[in-house]
Amino acid sequence: MKKLISTTLVLLLLTSCTKTTTTTDDFIHITFGQAVYNDILIDKDRNTGSMQYTDLETKLTISVCSRPGCDHKQNTPNCTAQGEGEWAYITTMMIYGDNLYFVNQVDNAIQIYKCDLFGGNRKQMFSYAPEDTDDVMYMSPILYTARYTDSELYLLARTGIWKEAIDDYGKETVVQTNFENWFIIRYDFASEKGEIIYETGFIACSMPYGLQLLPDKSIFFSVQYNTNEEYGYMTYNELLKYTDDPDSEYYQTQITEKFRITPDGQATEYDSPGNVFGFVTDNEYIYYVDYIDGVYLNKGNLIKHNYLNGQEEIMYESVQFICGFYDDVLFIVTDYDNEKNEAKTWYYRDGEWTKPHVILQISGETKSYFLGFNNNGYKAILKSDYYAGIDTSFEIG
Repeated sequence: MKKLISTTLVLLLLTSCTKTTTTTDDFIHITFGQAVYNDILIDKDRNTGSMQYTDLETKLTISVCSRPGCDHKQNTPNCTAQGEGEWAYITTMMIYGDNLYFVNQVDNAIQIYKCDLFGGNRKQMFSYAPEDTDDVMYMSPILYTARYTDSELYLLARTGIWKEAIDDYGKETVVQTNFENWFIIRYDFASEKGEIIYETGFIACSMPYGLQLLPDKSIFFSVQYNTNEEYGYMTYNELLKYTDDPDSEYYQTQITEKFRITPDGQATEYDSPGNVFGFVTDNEYIYYVDYIDGVYLNKGNLIKHNYLNGQEEIMYESVQFICGFYDDVLFIVTDYDNEKNEAKTWYYRDGEWTKPHVILQISGETKSYFLGFNNNGYKAILKSDYYAGIDTSFEIG
């Protein structure tokens, strides 16, 4: 039976995915660790970390690797569902045209690979690997988030600097400092070229606030850091004694810079509201929550901000956070019921706010399904059933 199921899904994948071009009718969405191609979910097995396909229509899942008898565990010889290289880690993946692509992290490098739908015939398309010097030893680049739009993949990643230290047992070791370089990679599937279009340079970083793409392919990016480089040389444990006091110099020298980065990589300061973290955008507007005292999840008003002329309006009062834009509909969480362990969600559609009958915190979508969480796990539900208030959700992953 298992072989029959696998064969059925393989045939489905080949007929729905294999073609020479990706068209505007195809639904493609990518996040950290997960991607969608029409109604096929591409993610990683929670036990082995290997890439797998799930067809939501048939509710069937198979591994990317079709080799008989393979356990798909990390470092298993010839497994095509794992990353490329020893102890490689796949951070995200997607289908474009008739190929599978994945972001591969290995020692001191972040890479983009292209392969066939079953993980074979691999070719490295992009690689970034900072080279150590006599004075500096760099950390391996780490992916933070991913976005896709109009045949282009955008990756926000960082690299750091190691510092020599003595551990609790008196042995020499290296520890991570607070110096970080955040950079944005753009990969164009049509030209098969990747490049770094923006980087902060090494700063005493506290937190980046995400990556948001606008329809003109410009980017909102925000980063919080310390202007006093002394804090960059410190490890996270060393910083703890400076972060307990909100009136300390550590916070007095901390600033947030917000940029709008044009497609050619030019960054201009943007007087955007709030932080980019939590923003969602459509063709004209940014939607954000003006958290009380600027503290995330303290609640605040949902603000609709026109980034073309700066005008704003309050859309909803007392909001906890924005779930996102899915199916061109805005989803928010207004409160959380601790006794029931349930998020109270609303969505804005056709000019009206609606409280859904189906209890599901929407966090993603495919072409025909919403993806989300409730007490019973990670689930999918047909969009038409969700709007109709019919709970036909089923568990995935």
